[in-house]
Amino acid sequence: MGAASDDDERQPLHHGEWRSSKCSARTLVVECAIAVVWFKLEVLNALLHLFEGMRGLLATCADVLQPGEARRQSHVVIVGASFGGLTAQRELSRQRDLKVTLIDFKRYFEYTPGILRCFVTPSYLSQLTCPLPSSRNELLIGSMCGVTEEGVQVRDAHGVRLLSYDYLLLAVGSRYDADPIKPTDWEPTIEERANSWRKAAAKLAESKSVIIIGAGAVGVELAGEILTEYPDKRVTLVDMATAILPGFDEAASAYS
Repeated sequence: MGAASDDDERQPLHHGEWRSSKCSARTLVVECAIAVVWFKLEVLNALLHLFEGMRGLLATCADVLQPGEARRQSHVVIVGASFGGLTAQRELSRQRDLKVTLIDFKRYFEYTPGILRCFVTPSYLSQLTCPLPSSRNELLIGSMCGVTEEGVQVRDAHGVRLLSYDYLLLAVGSRYDADPIKPTDWEPTIEERANSWRKAAAKLAESKSVIIIGAGAVGVELAGEILTEYPDKRVTLVDMATAILPGFDEAASAYS
């Protein structure tokens, strides 16, 4: 009887252990299933990212390989390569859907506000000039001689050509009648421009006196440049106003 009682007491214990083992196995199976699903989702996510990257690459290749008409860029023509023209060139040439052509009669940019010093120091021109940009735009050296709805007429070394456009920006600026304050069509290169300034500086150096018409900011600046380099030269300012620097503060006029 004692042995039988012991067997009866052990039976529930073995049954409980079996059920616990069975539950653990089911949990393990569920966890494995979740891990497998998670792994598949991760693989699918990686494949989606891969396909998205390939799609972008294929789209870029297709854009490059498309016929010219299918991926046509709008053509922007900018006439004039000084402050306004170069500002537009710098901004517009960054746009992939735009083709930019810059037109000017010279191959260089010149910083006009500092140019008066070249009358006394012609070598100073090198600090005021630099080549025109051409890495992200087309550069056409020539003079505009006409504009129509069909295009811009440009005279260059090869004759007159008609350049079509979608957008036209005219930034031609102004001209000075007194050479060599601003570049002319006869000075398309920096070397030719430098030669003009050397001649102007030599002529000024030989002169005994100078008459400057206009006693505004430009005239006074020029007088200051001349007197700084040649303090013994006689410089005369001629103006219709009764004092120099008309429109400026009285203290500035008196100081000058």
